[in-house]
Amino acid sequence: MTEPVLFYGGEFGYSFSNFASFAVTWRGRWAMTSEHHYQASKFTDQEIIDEIYKANSAHDALKLAHKYEDEGKRRPDWCDELKESIMYEIISCKHDQHSYIQ
Repeated sequence: MTEPVLFYGGEFGYSFSNFASFAVTWRGRWAMTSEHHYQASKFTDQEIIDEIYKANSAHDALKLAHKYEDEGKRRPDWCDELKESIMYEIISCKHDQHSYIQ
């Protein structure tokens, strides 16, 4: 029986998390984690996007995104289909750029 690959736990689990320390280039922009990309993609205001990209950690990027979401600044077209599409792109880039994850 094949063991499941988990996002948290198991031999390689945490490396699949968006909080894992794998830098990713997506759509021509570098970020220290895939979480930075995902959270920044929720906005169209360049100042907010840049602030999220400059966050010191994935957790800080998430906190900034929540702050701006609470202020009603999230892009109006943010829906499940868009979220899934963006996440797929980001995770695919992360996978392609890191042999350890492959």
